[in-house]
Amino acid sequence: MLGLWEPWYALSGTAAILKALVRQLLGRSRSEAQFRAVRYDYGGEDEGSCAKRARFVAYMTMVPNFIVVGIDHKSHLALIHQVSPTETPRIGRLLGAEE
Repeated sequence: MLGLWEPWYALSGTAAILKALVRQLLGRSRSEAQFRAVRYDYGGEDEGSCAKRARFVAYMTMVPNFIVVGIDHKSHLALIHQVSPTETPRIGRLLGAEE
C-alpha cells in the first residue's frame, strides 16, 4: 500500500522545491524555509515501532522539500525542515504524524 505513494510523492515534493527555487531566483520572494515540530506517535521500543519510525524518516526525506531532523520520543514530536512550507503529506500521517 505505501509503495504506491512513492512516485507521486517524489514528483510533488520536487515540484514544490523547484517552484521555491524559481521564485527565489527571480527575486519574487524571500526564502520560506522553516523548521517545524510535528506531533508524532512514537510507539514503543518493539520491532514494529522501530520499523514504523524508519519508514516515516525514509518516506518523509525521500524528496528535497522535507528532511526529518530528529524524533523526540519523550515529547512525541518530530522536527522537520521544509524548504517550501506545505502540509504534512498523507504518507507521513499514515505513519504516525499529526497536523
